Amino acid sequence: MGAVETAEDKLRRLRTRLSRALLAQGQEIERLEQAVRDLRARHEELEQAFEQEMGAGWPREAVASVPAASNATGHSARAEPRGPERLMDPGPDERVLGDAQRFARLLVSEIVLYHSSEVDEGRRRGDLYARLRGSIDRSRQAYERRFGQTRAARFNFFHDELVRTLASNNPALLGSNYPGPSA
Repeated sequence: MGAVETAEDKLRRLRTRLSRALLAQGQEIERLEQAVRDLRARHEELEQAFEQEMGAGWPREAVASVPAASNATGHSARAEPRGPERLMDPGPDERVLGDAQRFARLLVSEIVLYHSSEVDEGRRRGDLYARLRGSIDRSRQAYERRFGQTRAARFNFFHDELVRTLASNNPALLGSNYPGPSA
């Protein structure tokens, strides 16, 4: 017959399992913390690259018009140049539009990076705007301060990026209280 396990043996076995579980959780936490540090470093690199691009002598305001086309969702989209035009250096309007798109991408990626648990929950429950209203509104204001008086104001780059990145191409996930593209 097998030996009877004493309470002390049970306690020792339980402590061993608990220690192993805590060690595994600690290692997982370290791995996640390293991933966050890596993401933040990459984010800083992207911000620096964007600022260098913006400081490369490109005008912040456009002077000529860029024809707009409407895509399937009804949002304005820039028509891609065809023929020899596409090989030429982009004009000031196209630079401003590209800068605006990149800045919108940067702002929305920051929201996703710094509020990942709220983003995940908001996607599950379809209430992203309600959960992230402060961050979304601050980012929209920063975007409008920077590009609201340029040709980029004709387009909904910030809204489009919210839908594409934050709401995984499903505008319904922003929720019923989301004010829309031109809040």
